[in-house]
Amino acid sequence: MAYNSVNDDGLLETTRSPFNPSQQTQGGKKALRFLNDPRNFSGEIENNGGRLEGLSAAALTWWKRMDRIRVSADLSDEEILLVAGDHLTGKAELWWNVLGFQYQTWAEFSTAFKKQYAADQEDVWWQELYSLKQRAGESIDDLSLRMRELLVLLNNRVDSFHVRVFLGAINPVIACEIEKRDLPRTLDMAIVEAKKIERSLNKYGAGSMDGVSFRSLPITGGNQGVGEDNVSVSTMTA
Repeated sequence: MAYNSVNDDGLLETTRSPFNPSQQTQGGKKALRFLNDPRNFSGEIENNGGRLEGLSAAALTWWKRMDRIRVSADLSDEEILLVAGDHLTGKAELWWNVLGFQYQTWAEFSTAFKKQYAADQEDVWWQELYSLKQRAGESIDDLSLRMRELLVLLNNRVDSFHVRVFLGAINPVIACEIEKRDLPRTLDMAIVEAKKIERSLNKYGAGSMDGVSFRSLPITGGNQGVGEDNVSVSTMTA
């Protein structure tokens, strides 16, 4: 697909299309070969395969697809905004034509787009994040993926907050063991420590990961978002 823009002399000129492999750098060519063209987003509730798709859900699905394309093809802000604008139709295209010129970066566009089409979802996301708990049979990896998805949607990058929420979400036995050591500074570090403890518990049969059959362990001082001082995690043994 070729894109035309108007230069300072009022003449049409062809710009580099992120979806034209012949115009891409070598790295971009390799990535784009495996990408499907993204779906258009109309800004309206649509019938998707016989199923009505909510506006917020459709908007987020479209945005995630665009963001994957941006990362996979290593597109610049200018390129991904060009692609995004070209795949907005109907009411969404009107919104883009009126406000699109304001956004110079993908981050700015993402914030405005979510506010316009998924604002009602933000409270839901926060609620899901704060109520996040490790489910029966759920691994640390699975839990962390759920948490990371919510953090991306909320555009939250505060490391200390991430660690507190994570420790409050995982099995209290694992959280207790982590806090006996130095408190991790980042979510990545906390996940690594939690997975080490998870592997040890599974390896030596010290307890299951369902939050039910662990032995009672005391939670000492220093907990942040996990429990109060001198509280025991009382659970049933197998």
